[in-house]
Amino acid sequence: MKHTLLILLFATSIAYAQSTVENFRDVAGQPFFPKQYVDVNGTPYLFEDWTNSTITMKNGQALKGVRTNFNLVTNELLFLDAEGQAMVANPIVIKSVEVESPSQRKFVPTAAKNTFYEVISSEGKATLVKYSRKVIMETKPYNSATIQKNFVTDVSHMIVVDGKVTEVRSANDIYEALGSESLKEFAKKERLKQKSVESWIKIVNYYNSN
Repeated sequence: MKHTLLILLFATSIAYAQSTVENFRDVAGQPFFPKQYVDVNGTPYLFEDWTNSTITMKNGQALKGVRTNFNLVTNELLFLDAEGQAMVANPIVIKSVEVESPSQRKFVPTAAKNTFYEVISSEGKATLVKYSRKVIMETKPYNSATIQKNFVTDVSHMIVVDGKVTEVRSANDIYEALGSESLKEFAKKERLKQKSVESWIKIVNYYNSN
């Protein structure tokens, strides 16, 4: 009897997961038609393979175990529906995407670019985020008539305060966005560097902790 109950519960959980993913597809997805990149080395995607993720909707619903990836050329969140079909997610209905593997990472949509930022600091009065995109770069090796094409990742960082997004190129941009003189004292005491992402994270985390 116990074994039968466990089987029924397992089957019910699978059916529920498939149902929620199907509902998500109906509400927030459209079929994905991959573009063929001829003779380009590398991948346009953030991850080498699909990753397990939890997608939290703006209505509070959480979809767990969804297989996702990001197309960094087209700035799209992709997911697999219950039938294994690749779909493009609509960022308008999504609050966050938390990638469970290969490492814990969180992404949030931004209406400005209709894409996703990766959260790399604590979240509070201010949040430091990373924006990654891929472009195709053509190079011609010395003494070669052949042009090589490669996907190259371009990364930029922003600080988000009260919905306002400011690009960060040095710690001074953070100081200006947050308007706190004590941050400079903290950075000096901790011997933080002006153009170090790790230092920026410590500064924003310190700001949010006070």
